[in-house]
Amino acid sequence: MAVVALIPARGGSKRIPHKNLATIKNKTLVERAIEATQESRHVQATYVSTDDSEIQQNALGAGAHVLVRPRHLATDDAKMDDVMADFLRFADLKADDIVVLLEPTAPLRKPDDIDAVVDLMIVTSAPAARMVHRVYD
Repeated sequence: MAVVALIPARGGSKRIPHKNLATIKNKTLVERAIEATQESRHVQATYVSTDDSEIQQNALGAGAHVLVRPRHLATDDAKMDDVMADFLRFADLKADDIVVLLEPTAPLRKPDDIDAVVDLMIVTSAPAARMVHRVYD
């Protein structure tokens, strides 16, 4: 069983252009997501799906593989299911492999969070899982 990470990071945004390249403590949101996967016990490879050359260079520089996203999947109306399907057509995965989808705009995620979800999926044989965090009390 392999565990791979997919980080969807398009260049456009309705409100904040290039938001995925915004920095927190000198690291872009894309770099933070990649770093979390690299420090995970489970993730063996990290892919960034992007339509943007700056994000592509940022991802490559941080050690991720890049999948150039087709233009029709880089719009405000594009569905994450379609982005995932594009990745699955590209990736050489087996039936028991796990894909971890990490949005760059969740920069407080830790490698232990990723590992806990993967551990839970393995132990329960869950076909899917989603990690959420309470923001407000």
